[in-house]
Amino acid sequence: MVENKPKTPKDIRRRPVAFNYNDPHQRKIYEYSLQFTNFSAYIKMLIQRDMDTDALD
Repeated sequence: MVENKPKTPKDIRRRPVAFNYNDPHQRKIYEYSLQFTNFSAYIKMLIQRDMDTDALD
């Protein structure tokens, strides 16, 4: 039986997102994003949707 080893920081890649709170548009996006408890999963879903749309072109 293969044992699942715990993930180490080397297995995880991070891409932080910064919002300029002084920019009204970015503030609105930031405030909207607060409703998602799993922000990472939400961003991944948006990227996947974008990739799927590109595949249709």
